[in-house]
Amino acid sequence: MYRSFILSALSIAVLAGCGGSGDSSSTKTPEPSGKTLTITAVYRDACGNETPDRDAALIIHNADYSNKATVYADDNGVISYPTTNGSETFSLVRLVQEKIDGITPVDLLTFVDHPVIDLGKNAFQTGDSSACECRTSNVQVDVPARVNSYVERSMLRGAMFDTYQKGTGSVTYQAVTQCKQSGSEQWPQLSVVNQFSSPEQAYGALFADLNDGGTTEVAAELIGTPVVINSYMSYKQVSAIVDNGNHLYNYAFNGSNDVYAFTHESIENHSITAYEYENLDNPTGDGYIFTSSTVRTKEVNQTFDLPPIALSVDDLASVLTLDGQDYDIAESGVDYAFIFIGMEASYNNRPLLAWSIFAPPSGTSVNIENLNLAEFIDESALESKVNSLSLSVTARDWGGIAGYEDYMRRRPTRQLSTFNDPEYARAKTKTVQLTVNDLNYSQSALSNLIPTQF
Repeated sequence: MYRSFILSALSIAVLAGCGGSGDSSSTKTPEPSGKTLTITAVYRDACGNETPDRDAALIIHNADYSNKATVYADDNGVISYPTTNGSETFSLVRLVQEKIDGITPVDLLTFVDHPVIDLGKNAFQTGDSSACECRTSNVQVDVPARVNSYVERSMLRGAMFDTYQKGTGSVTYQAVTQCKQSGSEQWPQLSVVNQFSSPEQAYGALFADLNDGGTTEVAAELIGTPVVINSYMSYKQVSAIVDNGNHLYNYAFNGSNDVYAFTHESIENHSITAYEYENLDNPTGDGYIFTSSTVRTKEVNQTFDLPPIALSVDDLASVLTLDGQDYDIAESGVDYAFIFIGMEASYNNRPLLAWSIFAPPSGTSVNIENLNLAEFIDESALESKVNSLSLSVTARDWGGIAGYEDYMRRRPTRQLSTFNDPEYARAKTKTVQLTVNDLNYSQSALSNLIPTQF
């Protein structure tokens, strides 16, 4: 079965916690008690149109992570579960609309010990633009101040495009497609940053008007100001929040290059990040460690000290165990917002099962064998098709968030503009990710993935 397959392939565990109680396998919901766990499942297309997901369901878990109840969405995509508990451990099941070799993929989102509240909307992005109003144009971005200089790097944000060609004093993006909801008067913002060397400079443009079917000429006249970042991490990036989107994005590969912020009346905030990649020696596939530190601020004329998260890889990897022991990555003075575990079981690089898990910084790991997805996916087909697995574990500390429950209560109403609030001003993250590209190997080869090897 699927559960045994995952165990033999990775020999790792996922997180659970004391949510529901009891050992019943019934799908009946308990009698109303004044507390109701509610979530609304919708599909969201490329321009924000939403349709209810009537196939969505919640699996309510027992303390040992087995299935206690399964609750299905109504015609509006709403799923409700009345309970006497203050928190529950549950999984939201979404069926992916596009089949892979005849199999309907499953997207699984698990919350461990989540407060019993209305979680609002869970939107599954489809990328479909058939119900959107779209226009397509080639975009030529000229830089009058550097008309004789070659563009070293260029970044367009806010729309899809096919290709781009850098040139002297300009860059051209081919087939830029901009979409909005039908009937909306406002087209989404687009932005471009062009970076130069000798001397190092950056010039940006913010615009929304495209010449549908033709070529749109834009002048990049916003002058970038170098942002001073102190950090041992050599990668840096800066972006601006404009119209609830990330724009004017630019980055640098090493500490000797500059990153730039821009001034414009529509900029709501800036995001300044230092980060680092470290490759892991993983003979069965890819692996890396990612560490980042971010500040969000409206004032960029200052020096930003961005130290890394004070969490060792060994401590983070200790979360991934099979023996059901307690784990605890908490440290003095740090209220981790969450631990996030991601797993993808794929067939030819396309996920048949995508599993995301939010969990508190301390709890109990359990055996994945107690999870039962038989109602939603053919386990034998999954077992025969999957040929690669990817696993990651992340810890995040929001400087102004008082731990896991505080974050989970805020999460349903969070938007990109929420990150302008003071409690989200600082964030630190560490991720470990591993991928197994070939599952036809001996059990002894799995020692490369055991957490103690990190």
